[in-house]
Amino acid sequence: PEDVVKLLGACAEENDRKIIFARRKKRQESIGFRSGYLLYKFIFRVLTGRSISFGNFSCIPALLLERIAALENIWVHYSGSIIQAMIPFKAIYLVRGKRYRGESKMNFNSLVLHGLSSVSVYFDRLSVRILIASVSGFVVCIGAVLVILYFKFFTDEAIPGWASSLILIIFTIILQLIAVTLIVLLMQLNSRKHVRAPASDIYLNFIGNKKNLYSPAP
Repeated sequence: PEDVVKLLGACAEENDRKIIFARRKKRQESIGFRSGYLLYKFIFRVLTGRSISFGNFSCIPALLLERIAALENIWVHYSGSIIQAMIPFKAIYLVRGKRYRGESKMNFNSLVLHGLSSVSVYFDRLSVRILIASVSGFVVCIGAVLVILYFKFFTDEAIPGWASSLILIIFTIILQLIAVTLIVLLMQLNSRKHVRAPASDIYLNFIGNKKNLYSPAP
């Protein structure tokens, strides 16, 4: 709780123009969990080109609250959607205190689902990277086939008997790359069909007693 003051102070230093996230100085989980978390951050970096090193504990300036509430992906992954929407933020190092009661619900399965949720926020960026990788692989495969055909028909170099089998394997890879490209394109087009207008009042659906939401305190 004492770190709330630090978050508020950091927010004031930024003139309430940035979200302030708490970034852990060290983790208290097991070595296996920490290794999985490092792997998650690495995969996130490779797939999205962005880095993420903080969770949900943050201070949100009132000026940014309406903009954040309208983010559709906020319900999928909070910190990832903030980064994806390019909302100004800053992370400060804090030492997490010991849990007062109970045990953490975060395990390996939860970490995997958490990682998948964060990557799903970046589906647009991820699909572009997959398309670039597919096109690059396609070009490399075509180049390899042309090199083999060149040595076979335009030089006196001895071509091993497995050259034809290699060409067949390369064409199989090309077909797979084409299939991946088509699947990604179809998924991207399908996601564009279901784009919804931002609804800043969607949080009301998660409140049980809406009638007393704005009633004065007794």
